[in-house]
Amino acid sequence: ATVSVLYWDDMAAVKFTTVLCVLCLAVLSEGNGSYDKICDKMMSTAQKAARHFNAGDTEKGEKAVAKVESLFQEAKTLLPDHPQAFITYATFLLNANMVEKSQAVWRDARELITEELQQQNPGLLKFIDSRINKCKYAEVSMQKDKAYDGGKGDMRETLRLQDEQIKLRPLPELYHARGT
Repeated sequence: ATVSVLYWDDMAAVKFTTVLCVLCLAVLSEGNGSYDKICDKMMSTAQKAARHFNAGDTEKGEKAVAKVESLFQEAKTLLPDHPQAFITYATFLLNANMVEKSQAVWRDARELITEELQQQNPGLLKFIDSRINKCKYAEVSMQKDKAYDGGKGDMRETLRLQDEQIKLRPLPELYHARGT
């Protein structure tokens, strides 16, 4: 597995989301403290993976990645219809630059959001949709970087992909980059 640096804003988002989900799911998962513990362990293990990779210890990082995957499967087996583990795992995958897999898990999480959960937390679907969009953006960005190839690649394809980025995230800096 290829893992990149976990960014603070993403880790803050996963912590916020996990806390939010714990509160929202408390009613639905009463008596399932072990599920919450597994989700907490997933998050702390994901942070360990980042520290190992950042320190250049790929072997320990890979083991931590495998542990996060194992914990996700365990949580999913325990409560397959609860989105908390899916959200935590999808965030980990996105931070680890495993965007295709992350996007699939985000979509799975989205499917698990019940009407009751939406009422308890109206911003949850919007948050998940923003992460699916971020995955799409990351995929296009990697394709663009590959097409650009340090200025030696296919410039028409690079510009086409840059336009796709703008459609996904119409930010001023992207328009500026497109114009230069």
